[in-house]
Amino acid sequence: MHIDDSSYGEAKAGVATSDSICGTYSYIGSSQPLGFQSRDLNVFKDTDGTGYLLTEDRVNGLRIDKLSSDYLTVESATYLWANPASFEASAIYKSGDTYFAFASHESGWAPNDNVYCTATSLSGPWSSWALFAPSGTDTYSSQTAGVVEVDGTVMYMGDRWVSTNLMRSTYVWLPLTISGTTATLNNEVNWILNSNSWSTGPSETTPEAEASTNTLSGGAEVVACSGCSGSKSIGYIGGSPGGKLLFPNISSSVATTTTIRIHYTNADATQRYASVVVNGVSHVVAFIPTPDDNTPGTATLTVPLESGSANTIEFEAYNGGWAPNIDRLMVPVS
Repeated sequence: MHIDDSSYGEAKAGVATSDSICGTYSYIGSSQPLGFQSRDLNVFKDTDGTGYLLTEDRVNGLRIDKLSSDYLTVESATYLWANPASFEASAIYKSGDTYFAFASHESGWAPNDNVYCTATSLSGPWSSWALFAPSGTDTYSSQTAGVVEVDGTVMYMGDRWVSTNLMRSTYVWLPLTISGTTATLNNEVNWILNSNSWSTGPSETTPEAEASTNTLSGGAEVVACSGCSGSKSIGYIGGSPGGKLLFPNISSSVATTTTIRIHYTNADATQRYASVVVNGVSHVVAFIPTPDDNTPGTATLTVPLESGSANTIEFEAYNGGWAPNIDRLMVPVS
């Protein structure tokens, strides 16, 4: 983990251990690996079990350092992309005998067109850096955080930083296509992870919160929202009046567990919560801040739906607090 102070003066790598990935962790300590600065960092475990620290050394460049057999300390330097290249936020993925290194240019909190290169050895030589997302997309408004493989599908995880309120920062997961020595990032609004493949998600219905077929109670009401679909949303859900918003007749062509996207606004500086009751079962959902009450964000909820149009989704208070304003739902049809 990156250990630092508010001025980024410490620039250290920290180590903590746990018997479970979910914790509890015991903090061991921090240091500058091999005496060099360490800021944005990641780790990579090779197929032979050897671990490596990937770290940004602002003075010298982007580093790959070999870890000890217990992964707790750095043993030796493996490779350095020397400045003035100025890369950070790196990740490594191995496909067959080819290593793929991904990294971001240094542009503060703002995203940029991230790049990748390849090699058959971590010690190089490495190919020239190249784009893996279309030029000008700023890697679909993200910065490399990790690259992982699940059931044969390679996935890219990117940070979407909001420097003015870091709580609003989110991740994006996108399918990454590896072919030979070429990496290509696919921009998908919704997609499905299959065994050894991925596919574009199904079409969605988009029930509006202010639709006349919905039921408002306890003080919930229609409010203006210039950035919302229909320029309206439903506010005053929850709170002491106990406002509620009920979507009846939510449709699904099959009985399945699916992920519903919720468009909402929350102009507070901190997250709001809501109890979202789906077919009588309550789920607590957190809604991080949005820029204002006219710029919707998206939260997700994975729940089972029944086949047909008799599914119900209701928003209400969680622990007496105010829920966000609700714009609309995005419900997969299958």
